[in-house]
Amino acid sequence: MPVFTYDLSTDIGKVRMLIADTDATAYDFEDDEIEAALAQEGDSLKRAAALLLIVLASNRARLAVSVKRGAVAEDLKSVAAELRAQAKALVDSAADDEDLPLSAIISPSYETFSYTVNVDNDRDDEVDEAP
Repeated sequence: MPVFTYDLSTDIGKVRMLIADTDATAYDFEDDEIEAALAQEGDSLKRAAALLLIVLASNRARLAVSVKRGAVAEDLKSVAAELRAQAKALVDSAADDEDLPLSAIISPSYETFSYTVNVDNDRDDEVDEAP
């Protein structure tokens, strides 16, 4: 049985808000699909939303047509491109939000050359002589 919930206190609700999938009578994704996207994207709301928009764009691209009735024209081909652009914007935003850990390994050098260079540069008080 399809399940649709829209509660902004949950991650599913927040993802639904990001992709504008908020109408209980005409929704694109079930809760299980959103949970799967969240799991696949490491619980990143924006990345999960981007993944779902890409899925939706792929679906819309299969159905893309241009229809003209008299003076009224409807081009559904651009829908997929617009969804992909929204997905890219979410991925870029997620990258900006993520604090990538920086790491460095600092190890003292006790090589004779390093010690000599430091002494020559009057930094002998900052280094210990090599063991």
